Amino acid sequence: MEPQTGEVKAWVGGINFKWFKYDHVTASRQVGSTFKPLLYTLAVTDAGYGPQTNIDGGAVTMSGKTISFGGGTMAHCLAKSINGAAWRLMSIIGVKRTIEFAQACGISAHIPPYPSIALGTAEIPMIQMLQAYTMFPNKGFNTPPLLVTRIEDKNGTLIQEFPASTTKELISQAEAYTMLKMMQ
Repeated sequence: MEPQTGEVKAWVGGINFKWFKYDHVTASRQVGSTFKPLLYTLAVTDAGYGPQTNIDGGAVTMSGKTISFGGGTMAHCLAKSINGAAWRLMSIIGVKRTIEFAQACGISAHIPPYPSIALGTAEIPMIQMLQAYTMFPNKGFNTPPLLVTRIEDKNGTLIQEFPASTTKELISQAEAYTMLKMMQ
């Protein structure tokens, strides 16, 4: 998907739709650690954190299970996808704010209001996650997908044309740059 225009460039939903009628692009599946950049973005925008902000390690209890984890900078914790660090950020940012931000990013799938969403337990279609990620390379602007740009008849006569998707600014250009650098 072109992040500036929303034009979908390729759609590979599965291995062979004739035999396996499951579309990975539109199907809801747990997104896992791909959700963490949204949480880290909130740490940058709402809490004023940066790539060098330290997240303390230690022990945390998740769903009755205690795990120990090493801390480190935000950049390190995101690069290593440290679950304990994401859990700590969720306790700072909050579940409600995280869900609100995900919805502002274009995620319309139901996100259960539990801290475990920091670990990617929500079931979200890939196309919605793709839209959410457009803000990073698009300098803070979010763009919805555009599947069809125009329809022509067999003679090339234009029947319908669809304008480029409207973008909305979710984060500043500086915040988008910070997140891009942390995600490299």
